Amino acid sequence: MGSSRRGIMDARDSAFAIILHSRHILLVKARDKNNWQLPGGRIEPGESPVDAVIREVKEETGLRASVDRLTGRYRREDGSVVRVYAVRARGKLAGAREEILEQRWVRIREAKEMVGENTRRRLVEGVARMVSPERKDAAS
Repeated sequence: MGSSRRGIMDARDSAFAIILHSRHILLVKARDKNNWQLPGGRIEPGESPVDAVIREVKEETGLRASVDRLTGRYRREDGSVVRVYAVRARGKLAGAREEILEQRWVRIREAKEMVGENTRRRLVEGVARMVSPERKDAAS
């Protein structure tokens, strides 16, 4: 759940997507940041993490997403929770968006060098879980 023991989402909680296609992963470059990251962002009040990641993928890439499973959950130093989901996506990349300067399909090995340290760890762990036979519940 969120960062509260009662299951209430923290306003800083977020959800991100690992989207794979032909041994490539989708990364986005935000206009307000000079780095590549997984598609995703903050969970809005009243929104589930799964709904948030589907919305964020659509907003940032133009793709229609469906969540396969949760691949990781991490607590940041500020107490907020980041969830990373394995996501299937359909459609075509929409190009630059309001918040996104660029989207790019890159080889997983290359992606690990393009993203920051926190994303790199989540990426490696998430991809490993995606290819393992063990499944996790998407709603977690």
